[in-house]
Amino acid sequence: MLRSACVLLLALVVSSVGCGRAGPGNEEDDVPVLTFPVGVEVLVSVGECLVGSPPLRVCPDEDVETLVSVSMSGDRIELGEQRVEAGAALIRMRAKAEGRGRLTVEYLDPSGTPHTVEAWFQAMTVTQTRVSVHCDEFGYRAVHPVPAGSRFGFDLQASAGDTSLTVGDVSLVDAPGFVLTQQVDGKGEARAPAEPGAYSWALVGGGTLEFLVYAPEMLELTLTEEPARAKQPRAIVLGTTAGGHSVCVHAPGEKATVTAAGNQCALVLSGVEIAGPLPLGLAGRAFRFELVGRETCDVDARLSDGRGLTRSFSAGGVEEGTPPVVGSVIPDGGTELVAEIPRGGDCPGSVSDGKCEYPWLLDGDCYIDSDWRIEHRDPVPDGGVLGEDQLVGVGLTTKLLLSLELGLSPVPISLGPPQKLTFQQDPAWDWTVFPPGPSAGLALQGGTCVGSKMVLTVKPLAEGTHGLEFHAANLDDTGELDVEARKVDRIAYTLRAEAGSPAQRGPSVELFVRSKATVAASYTRANGTVLHGIAPLRVATDTPEALSSVSAPDALASGAVPHTLTVSSPLGADTLTIQVRDASAITDIRGLEAQTLPGGTAKCVTALAPLGVGGVVILGQPPTRPRVALSGDSLVFSRKAFSDGLCLEGIAPGKSTVHLTWGSATVERAWTVVPASP
Repeated sequence: MLRSACVLLLALVVSSVGCGRAGPGNEEDDVPVLTFPVGVEVLVSVGECLVGSPPLRVCPDEDVETLVSVSMSGDRIELGEQRVEAGAALIRMRAKAEGRGRLTVEYLDPSGTPHTVEAWFQAMTVTQTRVSVHCDEFGYRAVHPVPAGSRFGFDLQASAGDTSLTVGDVSLVDAPGFVLTQQVDGKGEARAPAEPGAYSWALVGGGTLEFLVYAPEMLELTLTEEPARAKQPRAIVLGTTAGGHSVCVHAPGEKATVTAAGNQCALVLSGVEIAGPLPLGLAGRAFRFELVGRETCDVDARLSDGRGLTRSFSAGGVEEGTPPVVGSVIPDGGTELVAEIPRGGDCPGSVSDGKCEYPWLLDGDCYIDSDWRIEHRDPVPDGGVLGEDQLVGVGLTTKLLLSLELGLSPVPISLGPPQKLTFQQDPAWDWTVFPPGPSAGLALQGGTCVGSKMVLTVKPLAEGTHGLEFHAANLDDTGELDVEARKVDRIAYTLRAEAGSPAQRGPSVELFVRSKATVAASYTRANGTVLHGIAPLRVATDTPEALSSVSAPDALASGAVPHTLTVSSPLGADTLTIQVRDASAITDIRGLEAQTLPGGTAKCVTALAPLGVGGVVILGQPPTRPRVALSGDSLVFSRKAFSDGLCLEGIAPGKSTVHLTWGSATVERAWTVVPASP
């Protein structure tokens, strides 16, 4: 049997218009060719290419310490200011006309060693200029509304036909009434006129960009509904318009306040319920939030001057608190959780019958050698193949996968399962009694197949080294396996709840009502040595009417009311006590701390955790949401709060207090907003 292998070769071609690796060669092909627009002053960096470097750059292997000379071939590209900064030579240049020039830079590195760097520059006439106002994209927008006198950033893209060009300065646009300031190549800042009205930017290469400079009284709020998509829930969207055009650029500090009225109506951000009004900053795009309640809720949105609107929306339902049920309800007296090991079905035939028979030339068994493949595995999730030095616990079940494979093959080639399998045990000796004698041995079950492998379960009944010998009709050889078994001395339990809460180890854990979880046990000797295998677990309740339930192999649902669950094993006295709690058991909240942040920036709290007595995290799905309120005028909720956690943004210098309530716990933290850096 031959198994072919195919090798897939991938060729990755990476190109960049604005950046190249410098080379000293004498031919044009030896050095990078960088393109830029005619008539635009550009800044070229020659040195280490770091994040934040100008987009037009040449990257030699050595830093620049001292600039010796700079020259450009031809007369179409003029050189301007030249300086060395942070290990790079910064060179200004401008093209008077289309054409190509060769830049040659001679410099000394920090050790004083001389180097020469060369690069070709191609000046091309701009045929199209595109502008993106910050918080927008390079897409079509008929009109850009901006507040009178406001400052906003923008990006520039230029091209010559199909060739993208590195952009230099703001000379690519003519913006009457606006004051434009160059920041770095391809980026600029604009200050809008103080007089409201319609304005237009003329773009090099043709075309215009239309602006509506609006006065504060022209700003209007909108409320719309956005359906759920992917992992994002249904949202109510607060937007702004001016002159009928959606607004992306707002005046600094512009904010709005949203409230909800109706039967159990509330605004929700990332699972946190807003207690009272929701103050939010209008910087950037639309603001999204969830709406919960019964039937219909009235959402009211107001600007700082009191103008706004009210709209009615159908609300997402309020959770009724019906407990989830998995499998069967735990009865009085408890029930067992038994992990079933998949055993498959009837075994297929084997490629080999193990006999070399006439006609010998046509019988592959006359030419190949077959061997046993015996895999001893721990059936726990992610349990691997057990090595010879790994121990199995007495009373714990592991599994064997038996198959035949082609001998002397560089890769495993299965010949199918053993046929007419028989086995025998070598007696293990029990040295814990006197006089020593044979132990009870192993309990084996199975003989069906999963695919081409036969499955057996193995459970040691006593300590010792248990030897197994396997025989099959289609292999004239003996398969051997030793199982080292030791008594279970300790059992440790772990509970892992859904809803993203961390796993906790016993002997006692806390779990919210109406939550799902999985329970697992691990087994060790007294000295901590791991024992492999699985065994049934018993789960009991002190309140059967709580309707807690279990499902094999490890699932558990905590029921409707507080009560106590106990998990135990027939292999030892260790137990796991699960205290099922409601919201009144929350005594503290972890994750909210005092913060200091510059104005215009946001910070997010992403790991709020409800704590019980002693500061232990209560696992599972909390029966109530945390509720947050703000006092003070320095903070608003950030747009990020819809999906990124409890996100607050500094809108004015000063102090505000964040009040967080969850169940019976309340915490308050002071957040200080300091002036933003100039």
